[in-house]
Amino acid sequence: MALPPTRRGRDYFLTAPKFLILSPPKHGKTLLCATYSKFFEGWNRPDGARFIELNDLLWVAFDPNAIVGLVEQGYDVPIIDLSDKVGTALLPALDDFDKEIVKRLEGHEKEHGAKLRALVVDTASFLDKNLNEWFGRLYSDPRDKFSSIGERHTRIANRLKSLSPDVALFVLCHAKSDQPLKSDDVAGRAKERASGLPGSGGVSSALTGQTKGTYEALVDGILPLCALEEQTIGPDKKPLNVLRRVLYPRGGNGFEGATRYMRFLDKEEPADLGKMLAKIRSCWEKSLAQAPTPAIPAAAV
Repeated sequence: MALPPTRRGRDYFLTAPKFLILSPPKHGKTLLCATYSKFFEGWNRPDGARFIELNDLLWVAFDPNAIVGLVEQGYDVPIIDLSDKVGTALLPALDDFDKEIVKRLEGHEKEHGAKLRALVVDTASFLDKNLNEWFGRLYSDPRDKFSSIGERHTRIANRLKSLSPDVALFVLCHAKSDQPLKSDDVAGRAKERASGLPGSGGVSSALTGQTKGTYEALVDGILPLCALEEQTIGPDKKPLNVLRRVLYPRGGNGFEGATRYMRFLDKEEPADLGKMLAKIRSCWEKSLAQAPTPAIPAAAV
């Protein structure tokens, strides 16, 4: 196999970002990924608006009804639905994924009429749950069970690692949180910052053992997402409770966050990947424009 041609890092800066997106269930991870599509037209679209196909995205779904929230909002995406592959069907389905996913991605544009921008794994947590149930039946020794679970996650991660460098990757993961901090819980947030530990929500990844690290090694960063309940005034002038979805690229609200682009981002960012990545690129370009031109060494003149 020949080596790939030499490239400059700046030529593909942010062309295919890779993130582990972490949140409690039903907080909007799937909706967040839709914002990366070039065909995305925003939320709260008017009744009767045309249905929009986000054909530059591809979902690999382990969660049942993974994209129902998107469909409710008038969007649809191509999906490889593995949510019913449980029990004896699970491992053969994962073997098929390992063998066929590269070919499926290569044929995406021909099949769906749009160049693939991102692959979404929805979710690693539900896959982990299915693996736990299956290997829990096979092995009485927990060491054998956990070893087999880790091996399967590693195989999937290695396959994802080998995909085209021009395709973004978003691995979604549930988080366990008993009592998420509310947006106005000032005392709780202060205690959280002082302790350096997860806040009163007790947020943690819903993955087995060291599997979290397996997926973190794939990505440019961890993006915690949370839907915060806030009160505003409705059209009828009465109080109205609404959800505001935010990202914590630096961590917060009990989450651990980290990205390679942290210096370009605030503690809280709106839950919109397209806008967040545009902000990173804009800040990066401005920082380059303001940098002094390096002096040419005398020996090179």
